[in-house]
Formats: sequence, C-alpha cells, structure tokens
Amino acid sequence: MQFFNILYESKELKVLLICVLLDTIFGVLRAIKQKKLNSNIGIDGLIRKFGMTISVIFFMLIDYIV
Repeated sequence: MQFFNILYESKELKVLLICVLLDTIFGVLRAIKQKKLNSNIGIDGLIRKFGMTISVIFFMLIDYIV
C-alpha cells in the first residue's frame, strides 16, 4: 500500500504522464492537419507509451524494494 502512495506523490511520474498526454494530443493534431489519420499507427503509439509507462512504474517498484 505504501508503494501506491509513493506513486501518487511522485513528481517524476506526473511529469512523465503529462509528457505522454501532450505527445498524444500533438500527434493527433498533426495527423488531423496532414489528413493522415491511421488507427494502426495510433494504436502502436499508444501501446508503446503504455509499455514505457508500465516499465517506469516497474523500475520504481524495484527501486522501492531494493
């Protein structure tokens, strides 16, 4: 339970989530501007961002345990 409090209070994780959100918004806006919306590319990007976020949380857990 204490680990979830550490995640909730982590400034670094909040910055990462804000950057991922902004990157997604700007990517969608660029695709709309260029009229090149492609759901396959969008899903691949979301999977990559999700994996990156999960790996950061995993490494934070390893740091907490060690």
